[in-house]
Amino acid sequence: MNAVRSWLVYLSNNVGVMKKDQTILVISPNQAEAAETTSLLEKKGYQVLAASSWREARAQITIDLPELVMVSVDEAPLWALDLLWELKENLPNAEFIIVTRDPAQPVVIDALNVGVRGVLLYPFDTTKLLSLVQSCLSEYRKLESLRRSEEYYKTVVTTAPDVIIHLDQDGKIKDINRIPWYLSGRKVLGSSPISFIDEDYHEIYLATVERVIANNSIESCEYALHATNGELVWCEANLGPIRKFGSIEGVSLIMRDVTRRVEYIAEIEQQRNELNMLFELGKKVNATLNIHEVYDHLHDQVSAMMDCSQFSVSSVNPETKMICCEYFVNDNVPVDVSSFPPIPLNPEGKGTQSRVIVSGKPMVLNDYQTHMRTSKKKFMVRNDGSLHEEEEIPDDADVPRSAIIAPMIFKGDVVGVIQVISYRLNAYSENDLHLLETACTQMAVASNNAMLYRQAQDEIQERIQTQRELQESYDSTLRGWVAALERREKETAGHSKRVTELTMRFATCINVAQEERIHFWRGALLHDIGKLVIPDSILLKQDSLTETEWAIMKQHGEYAYEWLSSIDYLKPVLAIPRYHHERWDGSGYPRGLKGEEIPLPARMFAIIDVYDALMNDRPYRKAWRTNKVIDYFREQTGKLFDPMLVDVFIEMITEDHKSKRLIPMPAELKIKRLW
Repeated sequence: MNAVRSWLVYLSNNVGVMKKDQTILVISPNQAEAAETTSLLEKKGYQVLAASSWREARAQITIDLPELVMVSVDEAPLWALDLLWELKENLPNAEFIIVTRDPAQPVVIDALNVGVRGVLLYPFDTTKLLSLVQSCLSEYRKLESLRRSEEYYKTVVTTAPDVIIHLDQDGKIKDINRIPWYLSGRKVLGSSPISFIDEDYHEIYLATVERVIANNSIESCEYALHATNGELVWCEANLGPIRKFGSIEGVSLIMRDVTRRVEYIAEIEQQRNELNMLFELGKKVNATLNIHEVYDHLHDQVSAMMDCSQFSVSSVNPETKMICCEYFVNDNVPVDVSSFPPIPLNPEGKGTQSRVIVSGKPMVLNDYQTHMRTSKKKFMVRNDGSLHEEEEIPDDADVPRSAIIAPMIFKGDVVGVIQVISYRLNAYSENDLHLLETACTQMAVASNNAMLYRQAQDEIQERIQTQRELQESYDSTLRGWVAALERREKETAGHSKRVTELTMRFATCINVAQEERIHFWRGALLHDIGKLVIPDSILLKQDSLTETEWAIMKQHGEYAYEWLSSIDYLKPVLAIPRYHHERWDGSGYPRGLKGEEIPLPARMFAIIDVYDALMNDRPYRKAWRTNKVIDYFREQTGKLFDPMLVDVFIEMITEDHKSKRLIPMPAELKIKRLW
């Protein structure tokens, strides 16, 4: 037991110094007691608020929220108890200490039932006062850190953009992190994704799942589904195997709504079409002085992109106020427009062309005949190409049903219009209108084509690049999630389980506080997590490693640190993954730390890791007997391992484990922090 006592003395001499910026509220009607308490605490660097009454206490907590409240209960016990109730309600996270000369009085018991952390006798034992205050504030900091961490990770989970699904061996949804909006109202758990994926994509999805299982690989696919409101949703999914004890027990499905991306790509395609038309039209404008060749080219471009039963270009004479047809194509057959009479421009905007010219705004008419009734003159092009004025347009099949009419504007003035007409109702969309507007601009401002194209091309390339980077970011994020589920250390069977159990027993033996043991357990569990980034050619190599390979292998502790250090709740566990290969004499790696430079958890785990390796069979040797292992540790104490820890560990493993009897520890030594 001497080794254990020595170890506890060492720990008691290395307890951390209290934080300097903690606020303590001292409440006592006894001015002498309050002054003494305040003086003692302020000398130790604490910020102290004092109150002698209920009203003053209320006023003080409006100025600053204390982490610790000390309440004297002797002068007015009932008053003090009521005050405690009120303060606990208003300061739910604060710690409380009551000060009394008589710890046996009923108010003390009542106060402890309220949730007071401790009782302090007055007159004070200064050492006990400061010890209890430091203990309470340490507990406050740990609980506050836990509250913040829980709130942070709750926010992360609830706001994650990805839908993370666990599929069982039957391909049904076993678990899901959240129900996305497009699946709301549906039965999700226990169902197969096939139930909500569109039928056209069933084979793609099932083939992807089959590849994951057959190849033990990570695969991806895209599919469409219809939300409960009927809206079309595009999803991108990454799938990977979920393994347990070497066999696949299910599939992870990481799903993200990429509808906006698909729409964005469609928008880019539309913009590409516009740019292609602008480019080809610009080349034609620059290559010829014959405007009708430009009209022919524009007609071909428009016909390729939308329904175009009739196509016409008209100009407006600002002096005569007449609209003249310059070019007309009917069912892909050019029509001689020399006999077409000019149409008077209606200043009130009656008639489709007049309305566009007067307003300077384009129009989409998906019920063209209704709008034609407002025109004073109505003309039809017959099959022979001749133009005739009609009183009423006959209700035949081959008559205009839909139209797009867009102005050609040059330096702010409308100089003409372009019309595209279909024999179908509702033939055109806003995209078609925008496309024709673009053509009108090109036609009206031919001299500016090259500059407009270059600017537009630069913009579209930037958008394409932005989209590519965005997609790569999505892919990287999804691959990261799946890889984190997929990666597993190929360790000797049962090693992680054994070393975590040993770590918990060892931590109990040296009286590690209960709330600290979870960090030791996590550190032991993750001790070799850095090996996940070591190449298989090194990690799984059967022969001896080369110097270069060994140098890479030695970095797995640093890899673990780089990976885990950004995760707040894993920061307390980093010592074991990073430093468990350090040795007491400085001969270890990755940093060659020596003696107490090595954090305590890493010094502990170094012993456990070697112990488990020696006590179990490995491919290159049989397990050692217990006595041989103990002799080895005694031989290496002070060389590879911490001498005090080795003594404690040997005492632990020689105890009767079946009775779960632990090495007794002196009760007066309260270990709150170990590093």
